[in-house]
Amino acid sequence: MAVLALGTAQAWPALAQDAPSVQSPARVSGFARLRPQDGVRYLTGPAGDTTYRISKVLVHEGEMVTAGQPLLELDTGGPLSATVALAEAGVTEAEVSVNFAQIDIERKSRLRKSSVSPISQSDYDTALQTLELAKAQLVTAQKQLDYDKILLEQSVIRAPTDGMILDLNKRMGEGVIAGEDLIEMGDVAHMEALAEIFETKARFVAVGQTARFESPALAHPVSGKVLRVLPKVTETTIYATDALENLEKRVVQVVIALDRPKDVLLLNGFQGTVLIETRGAAR
Repeated sequence: MAVLALGTAQAWPALAQDAPSVQSPARVSGFARLRPQDGVRYLTGPAGDTTYRISKVLVHEGEMVTAGQPLLELDTGGPLSATVALAEAGVTEAEVSVNFAQIDIERKSRLRKSSVSPISQSDYDTALQTLELAKAQLVTAQKQLDYDKILLEQSVIRAPTDGMILDLNKRMGEGVIAGEDLIEMGDVAHMEALAEIFETKARFVAVGQTARFESPALAHPVSGKVLRVLPKVTETTIYATDALENLEKRVVQVVIALDRPKDVLLLNGFQGTVLIETRGAAR
């Protein structure tokens, strides 16, 4: 299936430069559905070969959440908390060793210069080596603590942005593998329409054209503008109740920015039709 690049002046290119000019229709229609602005986000578990289980579900479907809010906890959280505490104790112990070694080297440095009870070069070198070893152990302990903290953080699934929990694909006690979708969420406070325009009509659609979304679920249509035209042909995913309207299956997806997104607040997935005013321009 060929994929055509988009131009800047229009969203879908004309067929060929030497093709005869075709008068576009006054408007183009297509089936559409409402979705959160920028689509639905799918949150997955941590990468790796380890299999986890859901130990806590902290939200429910339909709940509004804020960026950074904990949503799920994996069963690694308990053991990792203890591991982090142990690593923190290791860092503290290493810091104490460095302090003692630093004090010792300072004391022996003064003794080297003293005529009362000087120390040998060998004793001083040993103290210096002890200090360097303590510093190296502190660096290692700090790296271990940082690593354990990362693992602990990965055991908590957090919201990347503000939005609504649209679906929970896993429940408490269920297993989780790497890359598996756990939560679906989206910014339902800012909705847009995703329209599917038949391939044969896509050439008449351009960014900036006015549009209107209509649905039996709405009291009145919602106006908007063509924001983006996705640069490839896909199979239709939105079907009409009349089978005859589903004969043409190759479509181009068009994103419609709504002028009054609050009119469709929370209506994720609602289907309808979009009418795009093409202004009858020849293409």
